[in-house]
Amino acid sequence: MAGKSLSLSLVLISALISSANAQSTSTFRDCIASVALMDFTSKKVFQLGLHDLVVREKPEFAELADVNMKLQVALAQSRRMRLGYLLRADPERLTTSRGMVRFTNFEWSKADAAALTQSSVRFEALRAKINRLKLLNQAHPDWPALRKLFADELTQKREYKELLSRMLGERAAATRRLEKCGRY
Repeated sequence: MAGKSLSLSLVLISALISSANAQSTSTFRDCIASVALMDFTSKKVFQLGLHDLVVREKPEFAELADVNMKLQVALAQSRRMRLGYLLRADPERLTTSRGMVRFTNFEWSKADAAALTQSSVRFEALRAKINRLKLLNQAHPDWPALRKLFADELTQKREYKELLSRMLGERAAATRRLEKCGRY
């Protein structure tokens, strides 16, 4: 009887450890996914605000501001999708202990891109959209003037500084959240 009890206890302990490891993995993945969403959302809000600032200050740049905002949001969405892929396929490659810059600038190979493109029609469509928007943005005749406006004037505006401050605050909150994700 004692042998059966010990054997049953070992099976239960093994099941509990497996469950805890699975829960830890799930918790880690949920945590990382929430950080990725925080990062994406802060970038998107920043880009929307920047778009509105450009259009308000220089309405003649509205068309280019639309293209540029869509491009920046699509790039952020692409990074989020790539991060999600790594989280599923190879979470060990994600660095969680050295801040958001290191976390969001993960290694990405051609093999990763091919695997994600093959498994996700959305990602393939997003890549095509990014390529199209890059061409529209770079080839736009107002692109040099918008870059100059941004560098010379917009960065000095109170509204821009508030947008940037808000995004940096949200990024700091995401960094604090990232630090709590740990590793599994």
